[in-house]
This record gives sequence, structure tokens and C-alpha cells, in this order.
Amino acid sequence: AKNNSQSSSFSSSFFQHTIMDKDKEAPRAYIPTMSDRIRNITIAAQVDAGKTTLTDSLMKNAGLISAKKSGDQRSTDTMKQEQERGITIKSMGVSVVHKEHVVNVIDSPGHVDFSSEVTAAVRVTDGVVILIDVIDGVMVQTENVIRQAIGDKVRPVLVINKCDRVIRELQKSPEEIYDLLCEDIAQVNGFLHQFEDKYLGDLTIDAVKGNVAFGSAYHGWMFRVHDIAEFYAEKLGKTLEETIKFLWKKKNFCKMVLAPIKRIYDLVEEGNFLGASDLLKKISVEHGDVNREGLKAKDVTRMLLGAWLPAGPSVLNMIVDMLPSPTKAQQYRAEYLYPRGALNMDEDVSSENEENDNEGVEDAVENKVADKELEIDRDNEEVLEAIKRCDPDGPLVMYVSKMIPDATCTRFYAFGRIFSGSLSSGQKVAVLDADYDPKDPSKRARMVSVQQVVTVMAGKMQPVEKVMAGNTCGIMGLDKAILKTATITSSKNHYPVRDMKFVVAPVVRVAIAPKNDSDLAKFKQGVRKLKMWDPLLEVEIDEKSGQTIVAGAGELQVEVSINQLQEEFCKGVAIVQKEPVVNYCETIVDELTTPALAKSSNKHNRLFMTAAPLPNKFVCEIEDKQVVPNPRDPKLQARHIHKEYGLSRDYFGTKRLWGFGPTDTSGNVMIDATSSVAYMNESRGNVMPGFNVATSEGPLCGEPVRGVMFHIVDAKLHSDSVHRGADQLSPATRKAVHSSMMQAGVRLVEPMFLASITVPQEHIGPVYSVLGSRRAEIVGETIAEGSNTVEVRAYLPVAESFGFDAKLKAETSGRALPQCTFSHWRTMPEDPLEEGSSTNKIAMAIRQRKKMKAEMPKVQDFVERL
Repeated sequence: AKNNSQSSSFSSSFFQHTIMDKDKEAPRAYIPTMSDRIRNITIAAQVDAGKTTLTDSLMKNAGLISAKKSGDQRSTDTMKQEQERGITIKSMGVSVVHKEHVVNVIDSPGHVDFSSEVTAAVRVTDGVVILIDVIDGVMVQTENVIRQAIGDKVRPVLVINKCDRVIRELQKSPEEIYDLLCEDIAQVNGFLHQFEDKYLGDLTIDAVKGNVAFGSAYHGWMFRVHDIAEFYAEKLGKTLEETIKFLWKKKNFCKMVLAPIKRIYDLVEEGNFLGASDLLKKISVEHGDVNREGLKAKDVTRMLLGAWLPAGPSVLNMIVDMLPSPTKAQQYRAEYLYPRGALNMDEDVSSENEENDNEGVEDAVENKVADKELEIDRDNEEVLEAIKRCDPDGPLVMYVSKMIPDATCTRFYAFGRIFSGSLSSGQKVAVLDADYDPKDPSKRARMVSVQQVVTVMAGKMQPVEKVMAGNTCGIMGLDKAILKTATITSSKNHYPVRDMKFVVAPVVRVAIAPKNDSDLAKFKQGVRKLKMWDPLLEVEIDEKSGQTIVAGAGELQVEVSINQLQEEFCKGVAIVQKEPVVNYCETIVDELTTPALAKSSNKHNRLFMTAAPLPNKFVCEIEDKQVVPNPRDPKLQARHIHKEYGLSRDYFGTKRLWGFGPTDTSGNVMIDATSSVAYMNESRGNVMPGFNVATSEGPLCGEPVRGVMFHIVDAKLHSDSVHRGADQLSPATRKAVHSSMMQAGVRLVEPMFLASITVPQEHIGPVYSVLGSRRAEIVGETIAEGSNTVEVRAYLPVAESFGFDAKLKAETSGRALPQCTFSHWRTMPEDPLEEGSSTNKIAMAIRQRKKMKAEMPKVQDFVERL
């Protein structure tokens, strides 16, 4: 594709470009070699805010698409389902050249069901362009996007889009428009100021600072106050800085900026194209011929305002000026992204090590294992420093945030960001899972050769010879080694990059199966591809029913995923599916202090166990991997747990803390609280499998356990290891866990959505009626400034969300626009063991679906006597 003239002389010296694609119409892929001239950014917002349309404007500015197609082409919506549904489903990247910079742009979805794609995009970028609709302002998904960005140390800028709506639809005066723009900025700042990040510093959005743009991506115009100031500065006889401050004053902004824009719209709407043209000629703005045959009002508006205030250059200038390069961003992102390298330099760890006696240090130095660990520590400190420098000559560190299918949907590209080193075709790399630990012999890294390195250009993969640190790229040849995400490094001695944290959870489940048994092999192949296709989506086999379960963030994600399976990954295979169901959990509400007893089947072993509910914040820390079962510094973690939750330090050391279950990121804890029990430590490996089984299927209806801490307070174990093996202790542990839960008041835990419903005020009554009929809890109501639109927020049980969208639209004549995002888990207060209670009915339905015994368990069924 043609470059803009200002970049043509620059590109030959600044980029390597070795294009092997024979498609002459495909855009050329330019790979920057100087990371300070790179910007990696995500465009993110709520649904229908105009992200993909804005991306078209950026591509038009770089000559990648024609001006005629910009705004309507939706170039980064490459999936068939995206074109049919009119929404973005998968994040997609494209690289554009602007003023001797390369801007790697990722257009992300706006629907909350696809928030995992936003997370994957944010992880590999350093800046985020937040779009908001000028009328809607800050929505739930806007908050989610900002929360994800700040959490990943990614700096935001703001675009207030669809400003044509307040001119054409609401007929607002310039003064009213100015007030609305200020209100939008204040809303965003109000949310941003909830976060304090010492690395990102001041995040305030300020028109004078230059980190906010206004306009209409659809009509191709956008501006910062800086752009207008450059136009007026000489005429006003002021410096640029003086002009910026002068223009942002309400009277001046309305008269010199908003009034001319509004006048152009008014003239065009009246059909007076020449009058609008003459208005711009008076201020020396050149543009196309408005008398051209067949031009519509939309075309003339794009021509005129696009000539005066072109969207592409304005937003790209803001990105280059206000968002950091990889060189700058990685200086403060490095320790967050690569925490294992930073831990060795942590002051608390150093002080803890000083407490060790000299004899222990000398023993460690003499030990070969300790020498190897010290070598690993030194290597990873070097890796951390290389990431901070964004060093192209440093050790390779790349994070793969998602897998992208090729055009045939048979192979996958691993897409991600290189934080250090460089990558080329044929290079041999180590693939590390999120839980990989080079000091743990049980963890394995896979060595794989890179078949091809590509850049992603709006769905087209452009092969290149080499990619340097600071860039995003795709890799072919790793799809057998990576299922969803991974870290790519040059050595097995390295730690993985911090894994991503999703703001949504896979709480909606649908069972699927091939209609014909003869298609089973092809179906299984397609299911594995589906697993790779989405970072969040869970696809598993239900061992009891033999069905394949697809779990997603909401109805839409599950529906889209199954369609993708049928249309792309399993073409020709008829697939049947059942009605969606919801994941529940089981927990307890009281602390059991009188130990529950469980005996092994041979009666030679006894376990005495108590149980207590865990604080929800602690459970979330486990699920977010902030608290782990095998920390590098157990004393440091134990101190944190004691300080935050008042739990005993002794229980969270290496000897007492036996693990979390059923996985290392599950919020249930097993503690050895015994004293002087023979063979206890030797039996740990036989107890924990039973604990994992028990917490994966609770006693009530076989749902996962969440938020319970179990203590083995006493035990009697047979002296002969043959009689206290796993076949004896694992079932006994399972019984002890379930018995203690039943005696401590077992309850169901249900997932909750935060529902945001935007609706005109005259239709708000039916909205409250629908919410009331679905056990929703109203959180708040906000009236959009300058309009009659109301945003209602409510906590909605996920189980009540099926058909919620359709019901709302039916009751409000299609005027209500709901979005639901996962919020939290709520313990249901009703006793499920009480016949006829709402939770009793839910538990019985789950038992029936799982083909369990058709009656609720009783507490006495779990009680054993000495």
C-alpha cells in the first residue's frame, strides 16, 4: 500500500521490510527497528461506540483503504459472523505509519461477552484509546475497559465520538454541546481518579493537556484543541500554548470551533452544499467538489469536515504525543509483567534472607541445587533489566495473548508482543506455561522451532524475516505447543510473563455433541480448535454424561462460539445442543469447631477435620494468583495473609499449608493443624488427591466448592504405609471434607451479572418490572446529561439472564439496550436442605441433571462415630 509522502523517505531507513506475500493488493508490512518510534495501542469502548469506524479512519490516513470506503468498510471485522451481526467479536490488529512512527493498532470488541479479547489486546499494548458516545457517556463496559487498562499499567487517552448526534439529533446549541463535552470528561476523570498508580502517574483527561479528541468517526472528522490552535495561533498572534488555553474557554470554543461545525451541518442538511463549501473556503480549507453528481449529505459532510478536521491525523497525533513508546512504557511495566525477576530484588525478601543463619547460607552455597537456583535468579534479573530497556539484543521474552486461526481454520498463529530480544523464522524457542517454574523439576518447557513470523494487517498475515523488541507479531508453528496463552523465551531458565486476569468469568454452560457418532473424530478435532480460538472460553468433557460442555461469559459468547465450531472448525458436522445452564458453587456459612470424623475403609486410619468460611477478598486473591500454594518466599506471603485477614502465619508456611483445591487457583485451602501425629507429612500426597476430588464436587449437588478453609486437627494413621495409602486416605479425606461442610451449614453460591440498561425515561417502568421479576437488585440510576436517556444498573443472577435481552426489548418496544458483565459470586441465604426453599429447588434440579440420587443429602448421613 502507498505510504503518505511524509513517511516515504523515512521508511527506507527506519524499517526492515521483507514481504513474501504475492498478493499485490495486500498492505506491505513494515517492521520498526527503533522501539522509541513505535506505539502499541488498543482501541476500546462499549458496544457501538465507533471503535471499528475509527480504525478505518486511521487506516485511510495511512493509505490502507480508500476514503470512499472509510467509515463503512469495517476493515478489522474480518469474521463472517462480525459482518452479519454488525459487532466486533475478535480483537484484530493493523499497523499504520504516521509521522515517522509506526502505530500498531488493535481494534477490540465492545460487547461485554467478549471482554477477554480486550484483556488480550491490552496486555500486548502500552496505551488505550477509550471511546465514549457523547450522549451515553461512561457506561459499564467503559469502566471495565479502564479497569483492565490501569490494572495492566496501560495509559489511557479519550475520544468523545458521535458528536454529530448532538448537532443533528438533539439540535443542541454550541453552549449546550460544550457543557456536555465537559460533563463527559468529568465522568471519565471521576472514574480514573479511583485508581492510584505510582507508575502511571497523573491520568487526568484534560483538553488543554491534549489527551482528549472530539468528533465523529463515521463522518471522518476529529480534533483536539491543539489541532484548532495550530489553525488559529498565527491569526490570533498568540503562541500555541496561549491559543490552546484561549480556545478551551467556553465562549471562545463555542464561537470559534463548535459554531462553524454546527453551521456546516445545518447547511448540508438544508441541501446548501455550496454554502457549506464557501464557509470553509473563507478560512482557506481546500476540499473536493461538492457539486459532483450523486453526492449525498453524508458524503458532503465527510468531504468538508474531513478536509478541515481529518480524524486520522488528529487521533494519530494524540497517540504519538500522549501515549508511551515501548522503550518508555516497559520501564514501569516490567516489574508487573515479569514479577519473578523483580522478586529477587524485593526489599522484604532481602530482609527475610538476612534472618537466615550463616550456616544455612553456607550449606545452600555448597548445594548444587542451590547453585542452580542462584544462577536462575541471576538470569532472571538480567531478563528483567532487558525488558525494562526493551533491548532487541537481550534474551527473547514474548507473551502470547491469543491464538488466531489462519484463512483455512486448520492452523493457528500465536499472536503476542515481544518485550525483549528478537524473533526470526527458524529460531528455536522455549514455550512456557503460566505456572512454569525453572526451579521445579516437575514443570516442563517445550522447545519448538518457529516456522514463520508474520505481522497482522487487518486479517492478512504478512511474512517477515525478523521482528524486534517492542513489536507485536504472529508466529506459525507453535499451535501444537500452545493451547491459549504462553510465554516464548530463549531459555528454559526464564520465568513466564504474568498471566492475564479476566474481568469476566465463564459462567454460562451449554452441552453439545455431534448428531452422528460417525462424526465424533472430526468433532473432537474441531473442539480443540475452539479451545484455542478464545482466551476465556472453557471447553471440557463431562465424564459422567460424555457430553462436551462449552462455557462462556454469556449467552452471546456461547452462541457465537458454537456457530464458529459448526461453520469453520467442524464443517459438515451436525451439532446438537441443549439449553444453557449456570455454574453454581458450594460453600459454608458457619465455622465448624467440633471436628468431623472420617475413617478409611479398612478402619485403620482416622481424620479429624474442621472447616471455616474464607473472606471473599482472600478467595479472589487466590483466584487471581496473588496468593499461591508454593510462593518463592512463604514467610512474606504468610505475613501478608496475617496482616490482611488475621489468619495465623504458622498455617501458611511450607509445612502447614498443604495446598489449594481442586486447582492451585481455586479458593479452598487445606491446612495441617495437627501436632506430633506420626506419619502425617508422609501422608500428604495421599490426602491431597481426596481433597481435590472433594472440592471439585461438593456434597450438596456436585458443584465446585468455593471459599472454605479446612484444618486437619488430628489424625490416627496406621504404621504400615501399605494400610495408609492413597486408596485409603483419599476417600477418607473426601468424606471428612464433605462431612465438615454439611455440619457447618452448606449453601449454594450463584454468579451475578452487573446489568446496565440504557433506556428512554418514558420506558423505564417496564425495565424495573422485568428486573423485579428476575430477582435483580437495583444498584443505581443515572440520567444522561442533556438527554432523556436513563442508565439503570442492577445485580442480576446469571440464572435469570437467559432471555433477559429479548424480554426487555419486547417490553420497551426495542428501546432498552442491556449489557451484562460478570460481577461477583453471591452466597444464597436460603438453606438448600430445607424442602421447598428456592435453593432446594435449584439443587434438586442440578442433581437431576447430573443423574444423582433423587433426594437431598442429610447431615446425619455424613457423621461418623468413634
